[in-house]
Amino acid sequence: MTTFSTTHEGLERVLEGTRVLSNAIGPTRSLRAIPLILLTGMVTAVVAIASRQFGDLIPEGFTREWLALWALGAIVALVLARTASGLAAVLLRSAGRFGHQMSQAHAEEAFRQAAKLDPRMLADLRAAVSRAEGNR
Repeated sequence: MTTFSTTHEGLERVLEGTRVLSNAIGPTRSLRAIPLILLTGMVTAVVAIASRQFGDLIPEGFTREWLALWALGAIVALVLARTASGLAAVLLRSAGRFGHQMSQAHAEEAFRQAAKLDPRMLADLRAAVSRAEGNR
């Protein structure tokens, strides 16, 4: 009787790599990543504008320039953190409403298509609409 291996060394390495990558990326997939991304963009914009507008005031030399911009970025992050969180909440609510509207429109269209094929569904729909109008 011939026995075959139930594992493959290369496949096991790929699966282990996938598990490691999934564990490393997993926490950033949460909804907390959205405020972080927004905050990063806001801080980067302020630092870029400050370095362009007030470049003459930033000390010379890489280390001094880096420290000045890092301090500015840290202060801006502290100031704008709550704003980024609120903006992310608004964006998530808007995206949720949009997704709900799209799924509802898709379901209504699927129902209309099915009702075209089955006259009983169309009759039920008309009866429901007339009952709803009668209750108003």
